[in-house]
Amino acid sequence: MYTMSKILNNRLTLFVLISCVLSLASACKKTENMDSSTVELLSFGPSGVRHGEEIRFIGYNLDRVTEIEFAGITVSSTDFLEHTAKVIVLVVPDGARNGFVTLKTSEGDIVTKTKLNFTVDVEIVSFPATAKPGDNITIEGVYMDWISQITFGGKVSVEQFASQSHTELVVRVPLEAKTGNLILRVGNETVETETPVTMTLPTISGFDPNPAEPLGELTITGTDLDIVKGVIFAGVNDTITDVTVQSAATELLVTVPEGTLGGKVTLLTFSNERVESTGNLSIIGALPVLDFPIYIDAAMASGVATIYKSSAVTYALNDTEHVRQGTSAIKVNYTKQWDYFAPIFPTSAPLDISGYKKLVFSVYGGPGTEGKQLIVPLGGGTNIGPITIQEGEWTDYSLSTADNATATNVLFQTNTDWEGSVWFDYMGFKNE
Repeated sequence: MYTMSKILNNRLTLFVLISCVLSLASACKKTENMDSSTVELLSFGPSGVRHGEEIRFIGYNLDRVTEIEFAGITVSSTDFLEHTAKVIVLVVPDGARNGFVTLKTSEGDIVTKTKLNFTVDVEIVSFPATAKPGDNITIEGVYMDWISQITFGGKVSVEQFASQSHTELVVRVPLEAKTGNLILRVGNETVETETPVTMTLPTISGFDPNPAEPLGELTITGTDLDIVKGVIFAGVNDTITDVTVQSAATELLVTVPEGTLGGKVTLLTFSNERVESTGNLSIIGALPVLDFPIYIDAAMASGVATIYKSSAVTYALNDTEHVRQGTSAIKVNYTKQWDYFAPIFPTSAPLDISGYKKLVFSVYGGPGTEGKQLIVPLGGGTNIGPITIQEGEWTDYSLSTADNATATNVLFQTNTDWEGSVWFDYMGFKNE
């Protein structure tokens, strides 16, 4: 049962609630009126928008924005496609880069809270088919100014460019670059050329002097010698890196190292590519260059390296006790008459020796071999020996092979009953 007191209290409570609601409504209206003059950005996008596409800014009082500043370029309000208090629409210019966007007004700047990131469609229009390490090349296309890194063949990368614009990029080719496709990096994405860029290699056209003196100066003539970091001589393990290249890059000066053998000369580039001379360099005081080497420093001729011998004969291909030239020789131990050793024995068809005129080799006689003889029959041909061994010293031989077109083997065989050790070195055919 309601009393008069309860009724009065209820009316009082209702009055207070109505008063609060009216006060809140009044306060909200005042706040809205107070903020109505503020320029406010609520959102913009889309994220990942491309250049040339429309971007939209949504907010309040945006009609007071005079220009919008992207990273890299500013767009005036006169270029907006739509410009109202609540929305601005414009086309993203090509010069815009990833970054914060600033809305310019007379009252101050409004900077976005997040960066605008673009989706960029890099297109490669042209690039050179060949290039020389150390030279500049030009890559043409679209959005070249967005490229942050170029990787050349050999996995050599460059991040500093000679020049860079929207349609063109100029970059110096690293000296270590090899032939291969170019990989252009844009942010976390990459674009690769469909065809490779072929890197120029040096060439050798001659030597001066030839024959050369050990420890003397040698001039190597050719082209593009400025991309050479070292020279490799026959018989020398180390690469000679103390080289001087003349300004035109057609001459390279180097000292011939001691121990150099006659033969090919190899250039080593900064990209570790090897270029071998077509002609031979002869060395004064060294043995003649072999046109078809059978044995040099434990290296046997490719495809003909099967050793053929009688059962009692023993041998070592890399003996260092007595060496004619280089670092090792073949040691053969003979025991009786008709023992034989063949350092060349083709594994398939007989060896064609019709283009060669001489079999050259050096022989050293061990104890008890003075005056002993070896015959030298060519398998399938004639005996081009005999040779007479000199104990305790090296003897160089040059035997004619002119009457022989092929050889199934080259034998060194005892023709009398004797026992002893013999060393063979620097063996092969010559065509003169």
